[in-house]
Amino acid sequence: IRESVRTTVVSSTRGNKYSAIAEDLRSQILKGEYTHQLPSVWELSKQYHVTNVTIQKALKQLRKDGMIRSIPGQGSFITRLKRRRTHRIGISISNIFSPLCNSLVRGIQTGSQKFEQRLVIETYAENYEKQFKDVEHLVEDQEVDGVILWPHDDYTTAFVDYLEEKKLPFVIVPEPDLNIFANCHTVSNDNSHASSDVMIHLLVTGRRRVGFVYCGDSMEHVYGRHRYSHYERSLKVAGLPVHDPVRVDHLTEEEVVKELSSFDAVFCVNDLAAAKVFWACVYCGVRIPHDLAVTGYDNSPVAQHLNITSVEQHFAKIGSLAIELLMEEIEKGADTPKHLSVESELIIRKSSLPCDE
Repeated sequence: IRESVRTTVVSSTRGNKYSAIAEDLRSQILKGEYTHQLPSVWELSKQYHVTNVTIQKALKQLRKDGMIRSIPGQGSFITRLKRRRTHRIGISISNIFSPLCNSLVRGIQTGSQKFEQRLVIETYAENYEKQFKDVEHLVEDQEVDGVILWPHDDYTTAFVDYLEEKKLPFVIVPEPDLNIFANCHTVSNDNSHASSDVMIHLLVTGRRRVGFVYCGDSMEHVYGRHRYSHYERSLKVAGLPVHDPVRVDHLTEEEVVKELSSFDAVFCVNDLAAAKVFWACVYCGVRIPHDLAVTGYDNSPVAQHLNITSVEQHFAKIGSLAIELLMEEIEKGADTPKHLSVESELIIRKSSLPCDE
């Protein structure tokens, strides 16, 4: 009966037979009649009573739409994306005007050009509920082929469950906690080596009373915890005292200097915290680096302008790898999640040089 239906599909179609066959196969895939692999070209030509050439044209159309992928000598396999390709990629980030987010998007944009994808960007302004709605909008309304996400919260996995339910490919960036996102594709910066490099630099330049400084909710995020853990580990290995993190964004300049008076160096969780310390020292007459060495993280324009030692995280490279990994998942699928890492680079500047330089 099914074979007669397929014959009818072709014989009753005006125009290209291969288009009708492609539509019929697409319908069967969406209904779940084919879940892993299509029959061979020879089998399909017999079922539809057409030539192998016609079947090849139909399969080419399905490949173009992202429904299948063909492996020479093995056959045509159903992709994870079981619908017509839109050639749109969704991006969910907090703030497009942030230097880090902007660099990430530029990397994605550069990498997407060779895949001929159009980017659809949603910003959630540090609001988890908005991010979840944005992801729904990207999937339901924009019908994107995949999503690159910068999560609002390390412990937020609801959107992951949602995307997996929709069977939509996605990649998490830039500093996911692999204890939480172990089953997801991720691209992250290498906090481990860079944080250790910061501490080695401070210790080699003679600093022995090193503090750790942060702003806002940095210590609630994986990047803050990772950087502090390497600060702590480096001091323990060196046999030096470890101090609790010091929050400075709510303090006056005098209060900042007072809180840090027992240190000869500070490892700031990011450049925002480093800038706060820098201006407090300038205001109170504390000499940098003679009285206090200061290091930041992110190598933002602020750190560059103030000549503060910082860490370049190469977010553009993270974005480029993320789009490549996402397109690989869209076009080929993957049996196991991939976790890619991009090395960060310590940029040494005047704020942490030895006191005699």
